[in-house]
Amino acid sequence: MLRPTVPHLDRRTTWLELAFDLVFVVAVTELADAFAEVPGVEDLDRLSLLFVVVFLCWAETTRAINLLEGEDATRHVVVLVQILAFSAAAAFIGDAWEHRTAEFAFAVALGRAAVVAAVTGHRARRTAHAPCHRLLTASSVRRSLSVHNRGGVMPDISAEAAQAVIAAVVARATQMGVTSNVAVVDSGCHLKAFLRMNGALLGSADVAIKKARTSGLFNMSTDELSRLTRPGAPLYGIEVTNDGLVTFGGGMPICDGNGVLLGAVGISGSTVEDDTLLAEVGADAAVLEEARIR
Repeated sequence: MLRPTVPHLDRRTTWLELAFDLVFVVAVTELADAFAEVPGVEDLDRLSLLFVVVFLCWAETTRAINLLEGEDATRHVVVLVQILAFSAAAAFIGDAWEHRTAEFAFAVALGRAAVVAAVTGHRARRTAHAPCHRLLTASSVRRSLSVHNRGGVMPDISAEAAQAVIAAVVARATQMGVTSNVAVVDSGCHLKAFLRMNGALLGSADVAIKKARTSGLFNMSTDELSRLTRPGAPLYGIEVTNDGLVTFGGGMPICDGNGVLLGAVGISGSTVEDDTLLAEVGADAAVLEEARIR
């Protein structure tokens, strides 16, 4: 259930996650001890019920941990709360066996509440940065088609907005103590602006540009695309198309208020989590600048 170590995801299981699994083992052991004290076929229903509750709590938490990719702080808080909740649940399993379930139920509810809050917040953040094609409305499509049919210029990120992306990313990266390559492409996925911060990795320059191109070509963040390109996933192997794509976090589409793609930003030079955060900062800055100048 733990996230597999796949090289292009740059993701490793943390010590906290391992500790969480060990606490789950302790909870199952406590459950087995409680059953051993009162053996009998008539007790299997209680054993099964308690085991299912404990297992589902563990499975749900593990799924949430895997979902919260790129959100280290949130993931760590969730795991810590789960360790505390599971420890409490294990301590009260004996009481639950004797039908005194208040403390056990409270511990389970606490763990579930933490998972629900974390996943809900994660989905809200993902919706705020949803792929542009998910935000298209009929009116915006008609406007775009009418411009195209008149031979006009399709929507495109302005030079001012592209520079605002770079300024915002550099400011946040400096606060974080990281150095990054920042690439901005237009709606045709051609390079619009680029900056390599002092000390940023030379090899990451091409990665940043390809992250921006990838995000623009597919109208979604490369963080989301990474979930679709893992081994066994529907788009596995797609990174070898389009003269090379990058399918891990750090690329983000930039859309106007109608959800029409204006361009994309790509960040590379730090961890995948940092790159993803900085890409979101850059995309937000572009949207604000476009709204200001239009």
